[in-house]
Amino acid sequence: MVALLKVHLVIRKCGHFTEYFILSLLVLRGIRAGKRDVRLRWSLAAIGIVACYASLDEFHQIFVPGRTPAVGDVLLDSIGGICAQIAFALVMSKKAAPVNRERAEAP
Repeated sequence: MVALLKVHLVIRKCGHFTEYFILSLLVLRGIRAGKRDVRLRWSLAAIGIVACYASLDEFHQIFVPGRTPAVGDVLLDSIGGICAQIAFALVMSKKAAPVNRERAEAP
């Protein structure tokens, strides 16, 4: 039974991480508003919004019977948002690298 509870805990925490990972990407998409360039302040704004939302979600749990807020959940959710921004930056840098090489090789 203890092993089942541990598995349940891991699945729930992975779900939180994944939800806020996706939320962070969607928030960044909204901030970028279709622009192709990437700016650090946009990523930082997305992380801030995700962290605020995670904090409000935990605050909301104070008023829900049977639920308890946890600072650890806010941290895990925020880390999910941060990881999304890092992954996005890596993908965008990989996409930009071949373009820069082609420009450098052009006569």
